[in-house]
Formats: sequence, C-alpha cells, structure tokens
Amino acid sequence: MSGLFITCGLAAPTVERGSWGFGVEAETDVVSIETAKETETRWRVDGAIVCVRGELELPPSIAEPASATACGSRRWSGFRIVGPEVAVVLDGPLRVTAEAGRRQPLRVALRHEGERPASWRIVDSIGASEPVSTPMHLLWSGELEGAQVVLPFSGSVTLGRDVSWSDARLLHRGKISVYSSDSSPDQRTKLDEADLLLGDSVQIGWTAADPRKEQDAAKGFVRWAPGEPMRAVAFGRARSLQIARYGGSGFSFRPGWFTRLRNSPVATFWVALIVAALAALSSLDAIVSRLLAPEDEREGEG
Repeated sequence: MSGLFITCGLAAPTVERGSWGFGVEAETDVVSIETAKETETRWRVDGAIVCVRGELELPPSIAEPASATACGSRRWSGFRIVGPEVAVVLDGPLRVTAEAGRRQPLRVALRHEGERPASWRIVDSIGASEPVSTPMHLLWSGELEGAQVVLPFSGSVTLGRDVSWSDARLLHRGKISVYSSDSSPDQRTKLDEADLLLGDSVQIGWTAADPRKEQDAAKGFVRWAPGEPMRAVAFGRARSLQIARYGGSGFSFRPGWFTRLRNSPVATFWVALIVAALAALSSLDAIVSRLLAPEDEREGEG
C-alpha cells in the first residue's frame, strides 16, 4: 500500500502536466475556425457563389455574374462558380465562420485575423489563380441536389456558440472522446467520452491569444449537404477541453485522475520499479531470516 502512495506522489506532477488526444464530432449550425499560421488550406467550391465587396475579375470559364440579390445585400457582388475543380486557397491565419441550418444554404465568411498577413485566392483546374483582396463569403444553395461540401482545416475550431435570444443557430448534439496519450494513432485507446447537449459549445486547438500552442493545432473538417445538418469533426491534443453550457459556468472535461495515473508512462515505470524493489526486499528478508535463525532450526530445516 505504501508503494502505491509513493507511486502516486512521484507520478502526480507528470500526470497533471500531460496532454491527451481529444476527438470532437457534432451536428451544429455554426462552426468558427482560426486557420493555423503558415498553413495553406484548399477548398473545392464547385457550384458556390462567391461574394465580394467590389469587383472580381474572373474568366468566364471559372465564374459568371450572379443575380443582384444572390449575396443578400447590394453592397456585395456575387459570382457563380461554373468551372470544374475550382478551389479557394487560404494562406496564413484567417478567421472562418461556417453557418448552415438543416434546410438553409451554407454560408462561409472569411476575414483576416488581426494584423497578421494572410490572403486567399481562387484557383482553377489548370492552376491559374486570381487573388482576392476584399472580404469574401462563399454560399452554397440548398437547391444543389447531390452536392457535398467538405472543408478541411488546421488550427483552432469552436463548435457551437453561446445561447442568445438574438441568434437561433446552435450546436444540436455531439460527443467528445478522449484517448490515451500514445503518439501513434493505431495504438491509442479510448479512455472516456462525454455527450454534448443542445446549446453547448466547445473549442479545441490553439488560439490566437496563446500563440505558444500553435504547434498543437487541431485538425478536422466540416461537411455539409443540402437537406442535412452541418457536421464537424476535429482532433487535437490538450490537457482538457472546456465545455460551455447554458445556465451554468460550464465544465472542464478530461480523464479522471486514476485513469490519467494508470495511463501515465512515468507511473508505469515507478510501479514496475517499486514492485521489483519489493520483490527483492522480500527475497532479501527471507535470506536474512534464515541466516539469523538459531543453529538447531537451520539443521531441522536441512
């Protein structure tokens, strides 16, 4: 028993500092993404409407002017993508907001994150590109039968948003899974999971407020199809994930202390070392007892 307490005491600091693999998947009306620094992100935009403030010079083989009301405001100019395999390429740290209801179009808004340099451009199937210097929105109509939009990302992602009387877009349901800290994906084991409820929000990955965590950027993707809820999946490493829940202060989700101790390499090392030491002490005690026993007892044993 004393060996267990010693092990806990020695391993506790390392267990508290350790990070864990988290996986988040959810059905949600809104996803906010901060793309990672010095990372290029490429999204297929077949069938989308590109909305910009001002003019955008695109060849007719890539896009054609959309209706004046396509972007929801006359301050925006709309262009419908008609070319095959057209992509939007994002360079550098950007803030991206994707919003969509079950029977609503998908709207993706792009804007610069702070003063750091970033850009986006439209690229066609042969590699010709057109830089875009204004804010840009991407719209996919719910009438695009058979369309599927997949937007991979690397950086930080927030699924859901705070509940507000002025905005009905919420996270509907989801799940968080936490895995062992083994760096090899095929050797990880699921340790625990928690359900996300209607109105929850959760963030995974580094944030601009803490640039030291850029090396721990989350990776994932957003998927949308007409008539279906928007789904998002993200994986990353962290000590814990903070779940914001309406009506309370939220809570921090991570493996329980005993689970963290059981899956700590340091704890495993100390357990093995203490067990070996106890076994050696037990053998030594038997030898010493035999040597110190009275001579007649040793002869009787012989």
